[in-house]
Amino acid sequence: MPKDFLKKSLNLLLKRQSNILSAAIVIMATIIFSQILGLIRQRLLASIFGASNTLGVYFASAKMPEFLFQLIIAGALSSAFIPVFSDYLAKGREKEAHSVASTLLTLSLVIFSIFSIFVFIFAHNISAIVAPGFSPEQLDLMTSLMRIIIFGEIIFIVGSFLSAILQSYNHFFIPGIASASYNLGIIVGIVFLHQFFGIYSAAYGVVLGALIFVLIQIPLVRKLGFSFKPTLSLDFIKNSAVLDVFKLIWPRTLSIAIFQLGTLITITLVSYLQDPGRNYVILDFAQTLAFAPVALIGQSIAQAAFPVLSKEKDRLIEFKTTFITSFTQLFYLILPISILLLVLRIPLVRLVYG
Repeated sequence: MPKDFLKKSLNLLLKRQSNILSAAIVIMATIIFSQILGLIRQRLLASIFGASNTLGVYFASAKMPEFLFQLIIAGALSSAFIPVFSDYLAKGREKEAHSVASTLLTLSLVIFSIFSIFVFIFAHNISAIVAPGFSPEQLDLMTSLMRIIIFGEIIFIVGSFLSAILQSYNHFFIPGIASASYNLGIIVGIVFLHQFFGIYSAAYGVVLGALIFVLIQIPLVRKLGFSFKPTLSLDFIKNSAVLDVFKLIWPRTLSIAIFQLGTLITITLVSYLQDPGRNYVILDFAQTLAFAPVALIGQSIAQAAFPVLSKEKDRLIEFKTTFITSFTQLFYLILPISILLLVLRIPLVRLVYG
């Protein structure tokens, strides 16, 4: 009996989502789980460190590594890799799809590592440019934290590619749980290490969370037949699929760059205020709640629809139907939640942050 229950549970975890609605429900459930863990993480940070300058410096130190990740990796994955990879799968060219994934993952790791080395070496200069109003002690702390967090982002790249591969195969549960477990790693770091390392415990938690993010996805990825084979030759220049990815990433990368630059400029402006770290903590906490509906509804439907839309790109009628249906579902779900969030903003802030 226990063996049958275990087998059924495992099959449920590994089951593919056959349509956008079922995929969106699975993604939404995992995002809710992730946001609950995220709120626990924020509540822990608030209760242990308070709305302090130290916590504000930690939040600020994560923005440059996040900027690089979003600019170099996120745009490529969301707008280019999944469509190209899904197209290969739809045409039955699975082996070539896996080869393209290995090539792009290798290139991403190499490019990001080069930028990471630059950030690691010049972290103090970058901190001074991003947050010129911070005190020398705060800049030193920001420098140290940034150097730890950038290492976690390198690991996170691998996990993000594995998630994109699984989503292309219409597997959404495992990537969702893995993403939520990233927050779990940070929580573990804070709970068990804060007495010894202070705010550095959160940075170490980032590295641990990224590692968990990767490890959870490896079994299913291997079950699907993908095995990462690092490729450093220049033959990728001749690979049409890789070139297609590079052609597709620019619009998305540009929009991400503008948004992320806005975040860095915000840090710069806040750094000139009195108690800049404390003010940035308050802003970060507010943004976490404000963007919750976007992550919960928008991200769920978008992630579920994207692989389907990619496979329907040559079938215009099906593409239009899928897009309109997804957009309608998105509109009718996110509008009432946003209004509710606006009306209940004060009790919600008190409930979440105390």
